Parts: sequence; structure tokens; C-alpha cells
Amino acid sequence: MPTKLRPAAMLGLLLLGATSARAQAPSNAPRPPPAEAAALPLAPLYAAAHDSLMRGVAQVYAQAEARAGYFAASHGSFGGLHRRVRTYARASGPLVKREVVKHKFGVELQKVSYYDATGRQVLAERYEGRQLTRLELWEYPSPRTQPSPPAAKWLLVRGDYLRHQFMSTPTHFTTHYYHNLRPSGEGL
Repeated sequence: MPTKLRPAAMLGLLLLGATSARAQAPSNAPRPPPAEAAALPLAPLYAAAHDSLMRGVAQVYAQAEARAGYFAASHGSFGGLHRRVRTYARASGPLVKREVVKHKFGVELQKVSYYDATGRQVLAERYEGRQLTRLELWEYPSPRTQPSPPAAKWLLVRGDYLRHQFMSTPTHFTTHYYHNLRPSGEGL
């Protein structure tokens, strides 16, 4: 058996290997990696959950604006490092909105809370440098006959992470997590 292969024989072996490798590979388009394939159906789910959350937030804003009557404001005693504004209902009713603004390390931190007609907190927002970093929404059953836990809770945090908890049975919350995936070239 010769130890040296002729160039024509070597070319034949290369062509034979290439055709057998092409025959083993699928002829359709390349498949995405498993991590991307699992994440593809989540984008529409995240969009639907985010839209539901924003509809609830818009409803809270509209109700708060309709109930707002007067406000009280106060400043910090050390040159205005923080400011508090409380909005009340028209007829000396309960608190509608509470806003606290602080300046720390050159960044403006703002916390805003909204309350329903019965005094329960229904929305909490946090801003850093006027950018929303955290949003919580609580949905309560309509009639308030006795203190009850919320029927649903929403949490949106920086990085487009969304959690939705809802009461599936009288004592158990079911939780769903959503994340908005960013394009591969986009940084944080």
C-alpha cells in the first residue's frame, strides 16, 4: 500500500467527504440556538402583559386625577434636600397621591404612591433621574366589605422584567414572569 497519495486521489477524498457532510446536514435554513428558540414566543407574551399593566396604570392615573381636590407640600429643613407633596380628595377625603423627591449624590430620587377611594395603596412608582426604575400595581376586588389581599399584583423593574401574580384560589397566588429581550447588538 503506497504511503503517498497522488494529488488527484487527495482531491477525490476531499470531495467525497464534503458531499457526505452535506448529505448529513439538513437542507433547510439553519435553526436558531436553543436559548433563542425558547425566547422567541416570549416577546408577544411580554407585550401583552405590559399592555395590560399600562392599561391598569392609566386607569389609576385617571381615577386619581378625578378625585384630586387639594394638596399640601413641605420642604426639608436643610436647604430643600427633599420635598413632599400630598394630594387629597375634594371633600376632606382620604389621601389620593403622595410624592417624595430627594436629591442624593447628584441624582434626583422620586417616589410616587397612589391610593384608591378606600385608602388602599394601588400604585407605587420609583424614579431615578426622572427615569422609571420600579412600578408596582395592586388590583383589589371591587367591593370592600372587609380587609382583603389584592386579587392581582404587578411588578415592573429596570431591565424590562415583569412579574404578574394573581389569586388563582382563595389562598394561593399563581405567578408569571416575563422579560423583554433586547436585540443582540444593543447594550445595557
